Amino acid sequence: MTIQLSENYPKLIRDLFLYDVGEEHYPKKELTSEEILQNISYMPLDLGKFEWNSILEEAIELPYKQSETDADRCYLYGPTDIKDPRCELLNSNYTKFEYKIDTRTCPAIENFIKAMNRIGQVTYISFKRMLPKHWINPHIDSNCNPFKVYVPLTWPEGNYFKIYKKGIIPFKPVIPFLVNTGNNIHSVVNDSDEIRYIFSFYADWSTPGWQRITKKAYGKLTVDL
Repeated sequence: MTIQLSENYPKLIRDLFLYDVGEEHYPKKELTSEEILQNISYMPLDLGKFEWNSILEEAIELPYKQSETDADRCYLYGPTDIKDPRCELLNSNYTKFEYKIDTRTCPAIENFIKAMNRIGQVTYISFKRMLPKHWINPHIDSNCNPFKVYVPLTWPEGNYFKIYKKGIIPFKPVIPFLVNTGNNIHSVVNDSDEIRYIFSFYADWSTPGWQRITKKAYGKLTVDL
């Protein structure tokens, strides 16, 4: 699918959305957890049921760091004593994690994070607020942890997350997606008249819990092919 954006956006972004016609393909065979991460650009995950309306209400009130054209950000959870690094690798150097804001104002978000940590350690959780007509230029994230989970809390019509040669991720509100942002050029726009809210986090994909979730998600994809 191609999208014709208005002159509001830089030509590089308009060309990416208009002329790039690639799409994601999933291998029709069983893969290990490690192979799944290496072979997919994005796929939906089932993380369970949560108080999404409460999480959205809390997300709206978070203390975001504002950006002129990019997404506003709130770094909410990550390694102890580490300022917002934009990306953190889970390894033996980081064994303690902390909330970066007072979570008494967001109990539903805290409950979600606790549930994710019961699956396997998660880190670098940040919430993002994108104003109408804002955008993120095409880029590749750091390879320190290329696999990220995105959870869109709202996704108004006109919002697009485009991956070069892999198409547009079919985001819907509160449907989590695993996205390989460290090996794929991607760009995001909010071509709507509404504010968009989403959050993302990294996980320790070597833990049994996260391996079970990724294999279950990939297995559902191959059944549906």
